[in-house]
Amino acid sequence: MIENFNILFLLGGYSECDQQWWNRNASEADQCFKLYFPIEGHGKIKIRGKWEALLPDHIYFISGFELEAQQCDQLLNTYWVHFKPASILLTYL
Repeated sequence: MIENFNILFLLGGYSECDQQWWNRNASEADQCFKLYFPIEGHGKIKIRGKWEALLPDHIYFISGFELEAQQCDQLLNTYWVHFKPASILLTYL
């Protein structure tokens, strides 16, 4: 049971991503956790050397600490939230 699930909210919003949403190497700004809620199109992220699809109607919990790259070939409309853990329990997920 997690009794202390506090987070530090960094940013959030809605993005209409296209081919410009390309990141070959994650930066220090990516050193956080991310929730993505795609609603249209698709994109992909690379973690531990493996590409994973981001598809509509799914929720993705992404560790920016392991994010290697992100890419959108055409269109990805998504809601997103970036946060850091304030709880020690979340730090080791």
